[in-house]
Amino acid sequence: MNRGIVHDLRGEPNLAEIDFKKAQSCNPNDKDVHYNLARHYSARGVEYLDLALKAMENALRNGFADCSRLRADPDLANLRGLQGFGDTLDEFRLPCYGISGAFSGSYFSQDQSGASKDPPS
Repeated sequence: MNRGIVHDLRGEPNLAEIDFKKAQSCNPNDKDVHYNLARHYSARGVEYLDLALKAMENALRNGFADCSRLRADPDLANLRGLQGFGDTLDEFRLPCYGISGAFSGSYFSQDQSGASKDPPS
């Protein structure tokens, strides 16, 4: 998996994809492998968003639940903009408020500085 990240950083997306898929075949239940594959596909552009969403679903299915990473990761910008992404988070009961309509975005708020924040639990 780390080699895939290095290839992405070097601007070698085809080599990155090969390494991510190798990692996925060796560790099919590793949430981080699926998460990094989702990041990879999302960063490649809109034509890869179906693959990005599928990889993110696999990450969530295998226990990925880090809302702050989902919210802040710049490589996920295309995926966060996908209309169905919030629905996917809802499906997995992941309360990442303010992400692409997760829980219809109704709980999203801003503090005095304008920064986003989750509602109190």
